[in-house]
Amino acid sequence: MRNPDQANNMTSKDLSSSTIELRKYILSDDVTVDSEEFLPFAAAVEVLESTPTTIKNRIETGEVLQKSFFLKGEKVKMYRGVKIGGVKKLMLKKMEQREVLRKHIMNCVASQELTTYADAMDDADMNWRSPPDTKFCNHVLEEMSRESFEETVDPGRPCLITSIVVSKNERIPTESYFSCAINLGLLEHEATKEERYDFWKKQKELAFELYGKNN
Repeated sequence: MRNPDQANNMTSKDLSSSTIELRKYILSDDVTVDSEEFLPFAAAVEVLESTPTTIKNRIETGEVLQKSFFLKGEKVKMYRGVKIGGVKKLMLKKMEQREVLRKHIMNCVASQELTTYADAMDDADMNWRSPPDTKFCNHVLEEMSRESFEETVDPGRPCLITSIVVSKNERIPTESYFSCAINLGLLEHEATKEERYDFWKKQKELAFELYGKNN
């Protein structure tokens, strides 16, 4: 499977050209993890593919340091933001986690073994109880699903490689997996629980067949 340019995309989410350029700048040698340059709050949310609430939590925990910018005129305006160095540190961490997740799944499918969301996230030093971490994990899994779907050699047998990732309790993929399959046209939106199970079972075996170490 291909490995997309991490400097441009931490996940498969569509990004504006300005956000991609900002990411390139933050990841360049012009910015260090100690840089105190001002970055607007909204920009931090976008480059990290996060939410305002999560960024505020990052500030409270000290992962990102808050910084204000004052613009003098007839009235003094204050703009809230963060120090860019902390954002770079988080970006590098997410990129590393992304690669660990991908490697974990590739190793498991090569060994023809199922893995769980929790085990994959633990391997990447992520908290499966954390909504932001779970959301990021799902982004990475969807990215891999789309890649394997697009790279399927046999047009009659499109494959979702992430079929090997299941819930620890239910032993079947979560709703995000089936939503991806529906969006790719592989599964009907109205599919019953039994039809979903049959679809997943066939996809799991196909993933082992195509990506197993003996193939």
